[in-house]
Amino acid sequence: MSQIDTLQISHGNYKRMESSRKFKLLEEREARIRENQATIQFIEEQLNQTETTLIPSDSQGVNQPDSPVSSQHSGTSISVTKSYHSSKSQILSRRRQGSKGKNKTSFNQRQKQSDPMIQKLLDLVKEAHNI
Repeated sequence: MSQIDTLQISHGNYKRMESSRKFKLLEEREARIRENQATIQFIEEQLNQTETTLIPSDSQGVNQPDSPVSSQHSGTSISVTKSYHSSKSQILSRRRQGSKGKNKTSFNQRQKQSDPMIQKLLDLVKEAHNI
């Protein structure tokens, strides 16, 4: 067998190993996505159950003037977050109007649909850090 044949075979094996590795990575990614979706669904259920629950004003320094935590619970951070996401949805709608491809439109719609879930998750994480 010549050196060229050996290189072609080894290159072919490398390509096959690479594609199987890619497939394995895709399977792992799919499993992580399923886990994340289950976590998000659980958090959404918790949010829906606890939305009407009121947190006492004296719990862990919240609303106490000398507490560093109280400054983090101001209304400005909430309004900044809302304005950021409203501007992001405006950008997405402009992209949809400008793009003529079906794939871009459906991708942007899926991205816009997932944003509220991601935002809820981020809000929960922020709230957990502030408590």
